Amino acid sequence: MSFIGSGLEGRKILATVKTFQASVGAACHSDVVSRPSHILTAIGVPHDIAMNALRLSVGRNTTKEDIDVVVEDLKVAVKCLEQ
Repeated sequence: MSFIGSGLEGRKILATVKTFQASVGAACHSDVVSRPSHILTAIGVPHDIAMNALRLSVGRNTTKEDIDVVVEDLKVAVKCLEQ
């Protein structure tokens, strides 16, 4: 998932959300947050959009309600960062 807009880098969004944890970039490079995923850039995703990417995972027990909570939290975080 990527967000389009200035100041919406994945790491900033994750620092703002309240109800979940996620990652930026590939799992094998999770210690590198200052550059976008090489996978995204290799497939042609522009640098600025790749920097705004989040990597979210769900499991067997993830419910629609869980996803709704995350979506609402993301909406609040993006709105906060856009101001």
